[in-house]
Amino acid sequence: MFTEIIEPLQYRPGPAALRRRLTNLLHRIKIELFGAEALEPGYLMGKDVRALNTQLVEGLIYKMLSQRDSLIETVFQPEPGKLNFYVLLKIHNHDTAIQLCRILGDYEMLEIAERYPVWFDFIPHHTKDYYLAKNLPIFYKKRNAATYKTSKAQPAHVS
Repeated sequence: MFTEIIEPLQYRPGPAALRRRLTNLLHRIKIELFGAEALEPGYLMGKDVRALNTQLVEGLIYKMLSQRDSLIETVFQPEPGKLNFYVLLKIHNHDTAIQLCRILGDYEMLEIAERYPVWFDFIPHHTKDYYLAKNLPIFYKKRNAATYKTSKAQPAHVS
């Protein structure tokens, strides 16, 4: 009578776990940018809170973009201090853009997202030279794994 196949449970983090992970990442970025005293309540006294939070969100977006490094060629930030980014994808197609938009979906789970919205504009490859000629600041650039050196690398000895 019951001929359905019961699939094994797949454990995926729910919204609360994802929000907690992103909040922890935000705290780590805050410590990296401003030091451990940034977590203390009196830290914001006499400081430009909007500028600090914008810098914090930029750090979070940078970390989230680095997790999707294989999809991205370059990310331009037309106006420093504004959370609008022009994204040049490695392969410009719908599926890649949707994968990258998941970053925005994750970001929207945070409370800070209401006050500091982030925008991605996807630009085609044929306009890359136009944006480079305008000297737009590059916010993120694809890393080339071949350029990294490990600490165990030894120079060749010449006899």
